[in-house]
Amino acid sequence: METTILRKWGNSQGFIIPKVDCERAGIAIGDEMEMRIDVSSGSITLRPVKGGRRYRRERKVSAAQLLEGWDGGYELPSDLKSSGGATCGHEVDWGTSAGKEMW
Repeated sequence: METTILRKWGNSQGFIIPKVDCERAGIAIGDEMEMRIDVSSGSITLRPVKGGRRYRRERKVSAAQLLEGWDGGYELPSDLKSSGGATCGHEVDWGTSAGKEMW
């Protein structure tokens, strides 16, 4: 019997299921699952929903492709215009500290 650990996942919790076990069970990322929790026995059962939705990213999309045809009014900050919008290696000014920032 394999074991796993309940881990924090953003504002939720989740179990990591090894890929090989998902393949053996015939499930994949994005599959809709039915979850049953038996409080008296402390058991959790997950079953794939037949005909449930399955998320699949078909291709990577750039920011330019996402905004193609958008007529909103956005302009790059002046310090980024010269770099063509690339922020790698450039410091971005986020304004004055507003709380208990570490840096």
